[in-house]
Amino acid sequence: MVGVPRVEDGAELSIRIALDDLAWWSTKLAHARSEGELPPASLRMHAAIAAATEAEGDIS
Repeated sequence: MVGVPRVEDGAELSIRIALDDLAWWSTKLAHARSEGELPPASLRMHAAIAAATEAEGDIS
């Protein structure tokens, strides 16, 4: 059949698609990083807990 990849070509096709995805993500991440990096989740979690604890102290 014309246009239908052979079973052996499935791995190559999968690799091409994965590489296309990686190229797309690379472009998106480069743009996002140019706007500044997001702090690690652990630091953001500590900051959120500290802010919540401080807010509880302000209500009393």
